[in-house]
Amino acid sequence: MKILVTGGAGYIGSVLVPQLVADGHDVTVVDKLTFGNNLKDLAGFTLHDRDVLDLEPDWLDGIEAVIHLAGISNDPMANFRPRDNFINNSALTGLLVYFCKQKKIKRFIFGSTCSIYGFSSEKMVDEQSPVSPSFPYGLSKQHAEYAISSVADENFRPIIFRQATVFGWAPRMRFDLVVNTMTKYGVCHGKISVNNPRLWRPLIHVRDLVAAYLLAIKAPDEVAGIFNVAAKNYTILEIGQEVQQALADNSLPCELEILDQEDPRSYRVNSNRAASVLGFEPKISIAEGVAEIVWKIGDAQQPQWHNPWFINAEVYRKKIIAEEKTYEMWKNFMVNLKNEFDNLKPSEWPQEGP
Repeated sequence: MKILVTGGAGYIGSVLVPQLVADGHDVTVVDKLTFGNNLKDLAGFTLHDRDVLDLEPDWLDGIEAVIHLAGISNDPMANFRPRDNFINNSALTGLLVYFCKQKKIKRFIFGSTCSIYGFSSEKMVDEQSPVSPSFPYGLSKQHAEYAISSVADENFRPIIFRQATVFGWAPRMRFDLVVNTMTKYGVCHGKISVNNPRLWRPLIHVRDLVAAYLLAIKAPDEVAGIFNVAAKNYTILEIGQEVQQALADNSLPCELEILDQEDPRSYRVNSNRAASVLGFEPKISIAEGVAEIVWKIGDAQQPQWHNPWFINAEVYRKKIIAEEKTYEMWKNFMVNLKNEFDNLKPSEWPQEGP
């Protein structure tokens, strides 16, 4: 199958794209490589180093399925510059849907988020439950879901994954996701902070999530709509305890620090629809995920643990600051140039001809 993946060099994409290639698919990736080229060692696919907003429509010629992963990936990034969040999550998705409809691409698979449910800790939520995002990231994903669902018909069959919080090792590693963050601090500082022990989070290992995307690719056309994709729901305290035990099992004992910080997100999700319709069966536990991270990276002396490149908001913040400095530099240059010409007398203008 010919598949286009947006954001394919990111955390999820760096696991998904190699698997798609290994399965024999003809894969095209569009990614502006904000977080580096994490597919540089992979052969057998096409990479367009380009912002998806600048996607050339002819790149979609012959494409049979689009997997849309690109966009702002968490609350800290979205809150840092909300306008970019709505452009890159809401508007970008609408543009991509428009191109897919124009090119008659039937299968469109989108990575949304369970945080769209907002604060709903009193009950388990399913795909029919109301959503109540309060901050830019969740709101932009809600807008994106509407842009997709509102144009679904017999010729456009979207699958929307409301993804749990992802964890586990990937070629493009992230240490701003709860299990990965706790693992890092347990290894490097001997302490795991639990910000609010009572709040709920659904979790899923990145390879289990990739398995869900592979199932979506194979699903018949009649399968469409929204799917919660999670392995299990945990309280934040339970997550901390699981990570603590996993580190102890790997000879890395640490302590738990229990705090009581407010957080507007707490939700437990029901993934029965993904199980019954797609055959989704997550398999990887927190303990296995933590052990793999430790095995891949090593002890606290390894520089990868401390690399700010693995914190999305840090990379994004520095990128924005660099862009703003460049903009100001050119703006000042143009103002100075204009002033220089405005102050010239007619006799001082360069003369043409002999």
